[in-house]
Amino acid sequence: LTSGRRAFMNISRRVLLSDIATILPAEAVVLELLEDISVDYEVLDACRRLHADGYILALDDFTPGCPTEALLPYVGMVKVDMLSTTRQERAQIVAMMPKSIRLIAEKVETAAVFEEADNAGYHLFQGYYFCRPATFKARTLSATAVAYARLLVALNKPEATIAEVEDLIKRDPSLTYRVLQCVNSAAFG
Repeated sequence: LTSGRRAFMNISRRVLLSDIATILPAEAVVLELLEDISVDYEVLDACRRLHADGYILALDDFTPGCPTEALLPYVGMVKVDMLSTTRQERAQIVAMMPKSIRLIAEKVETAAVFEEADNAGYHLFQGYYFCRPATFKARTLSATAVAYARLLVALNKPEATIAEVEDLIKRDPSLTYRVLQCVNSAAFG
């Protein structure tokens, strides 16, 4: 979907603290922390760990003086909503940002807003001025495909038990039939 580029993924406080996001490769995603995340010691510690592990964190809808300002040492990108901030707030954000943080102007709707953000020092731009988002359609997986995927996951776990594998196989009649065919094959004498 991203043609080899990083995907921005919004994560909630629960996802951040549970380390679920670490199942994704660090080089493939930017973990976007929403503006409503309450910043406390747990959040600071989780951000510190993710930063140390090579993940790029982004702050969404950043404004001067907001609570997420405490996370700036651990983020690589800051997104600024061009519609909900004033020109003075946007200039203040540019002035206060360390050089290591890339600024993203979001909700760039017109050429004038793009020029203002570009001249102010923003690095990346996002909005309808460039293009409308494309919607992707995907087909749903069949029950058999889901059963095969669950079985593969179980078989790849070193701590998987025979009972777990048996339970997965007997839930799907077609999978049970295929396993019995293999077991009863002359090739497995």
